[in-house]
Amino acid sequence: MTIEIGYPITLASASGLETSLRLGTLPPGRYAERVVKGPYEGLQAGTAAFIAWGEEAGVRWAKEGASGDCWTARTEHYEVGPDSTADPSQWRTRLSFLLAS
Repeated sequence: MTIEIGYPITLASASGLETSLRLGTLPPGRYAERVVKGPYEGLQAGTAAFIAWGEEAGVRWAKEGASGDCWTARTEHYEVGPDSTADPSQWRTRLSFLLAS
């Protein structure tokens, strides 16, 4: 499994970054999104429900690789988390998965 971790930054703040870091952007296209509310322990079930919804709705996710098992763009944005509130029931994670064109 390959995972890339990213942080949103402005180009102005990118000057002087360590050379081991690389700048990039998410691929353009249409994304399906779902917000999972609650503690991070619920993300696995929330993600599985999102994928199941897509399969039932006939959604084609953008995937790569010889066997088509590598997601082109699948992100989790932690909109509200422990640094915003100590109450896990208030946490919000936005899942955004790129759709196949």
